[in-house]
Amino acid sequence: LMSAGKINPDTFFSENYITDGMKALYEGVMRRFEGQSDDGIFRLKQTLGGGKTHNMIALGLLAQHPDLRNKVMGSAYKTSFNKPVKVIAFSGYETPQYGIWGFMSESLGKKDFFKDYYEPLTAPGQTAWKELMRDESLLILLDELPVYLEGAKARQIGNSDLATQTALALTNLMVAIGSEELKNVCLVMSDLTANWQAGMELVQDVLRNLNAQTQRAARDFTPVQPNSDEIYQILRKRLFENDADPTKVKEIAKAYGEALKEAKLVGMTSDSPE
Repeated sequence: LMSAGKINPDTFFSENYITDGMKALYEGVMRRFEGQSDDGIFRLKQTLGGGKTHNMIALGLLAQHPDLRNKVMGSAYKTSFNKPVKVIAFSGYETPQYGIWGFMSESLGKKDFFKDYYEPLTAPGQTAWKELMRDESLLILLDELPVYLEGAKARQIGNSDLATQTALALTNLMVAIGSEELKNVCLVMSDLTANWQAGMELVQDVLRNLNAQTQRAARDFTPVQPNSDEIYQILRKRLFENDADPTKVKEIAKAYGEALKEAKLVGMTSDSPE
């Protein structure tokens, strides 16, 4: 959607509430592009419908539109990075012909760069990833990988399968992102807690391998805090252009509380006004 220009960034941000998780993730990503942080792998953790894809879209738009960064996120973190960033966005519900590595190279306009890894589909190594992305300012968004990996298990490749090759390719990519050559590359991925178990286990294997080879781990973020009022704030921002008069809010809340109290007295509800 972002690459096709189908999302108007001004409309998107005017209708959306910026959560604490989004602020923290944005700061982490911008510090990476500013050259102030070695953290280049970020993971969004939450169940289906928890705001992961939404956060990725926001990041993608801010990467592509430098003029929006301090305008939208300046109250959370003022960045000094003012260059546009290329964005590769992959959804786990897609099935590209030449795997994730073919999808990424084609997105960069370099489809033939990985031609030696297409027939048969074979995971590119760290050096190949470095050569593909060298000197790029690039944000990679991998949404719902477990879904893709579970489907890829059914695609046999010799004595292996596409899921195994994809996991190896991702491990090599993530290790490469920790190198000096790819210091301007940042990867944000999501998972689905308690869903797509086999795919989740492969993602965990990738992250364990990353840690074993680099002694670095992906930084975890929760897009929306379930034990806060953020869901309420998101809905209010989405539904209403203007805030209500605070005195009217109190008046209506008081009347609603009185109605609940009466309902509880006559046994219509067990909820208390509080």
